[in-house]
Amino acid sequence: MKIDLTSIKAFKEVSKNSLQKIKENSELLNYSPGYPISQYETIPNKVLVIINGTARLHYQSDHLSQSITNLGPYSFIGISSILRVNGCEFISASSEVTVLAIPDHVILELYKEEEYFRN
Repeated sequence: MKIDLTSIKAFKEVSKNSLQKIKENSELLNYSPGYPISQYETIPNKVLVIINGTARLHYQSDHLSQSITNLGPYSFIGISSILRVNGCEFISASSEVTVLAIPDHVILELYKEEEYFRN
């Protein structure tokens, strides 16, 4: 599957060098409906960008699990947990989902080097 990274708003104006780093270091992953994509209390080592499909963001407490919202194409998963240094996202696939998995070190480089990405 070929992906135009500049069609993703966060990458629209990043440098060609950064786009190349993303392409070289990323991989596509697939998730089946109901499969957990991100676990609460786990800090992922990759940020996922939904390319196809939908996922659910869940709220979880001791006695309750509830869907908060649906996530669709170009939604980011894992970036909040990485930036907070605290796992805080519980997300599961609600349909067949394809994601672009970008290693955390590439995302952190983008934050350091690309002002458009930070904003």
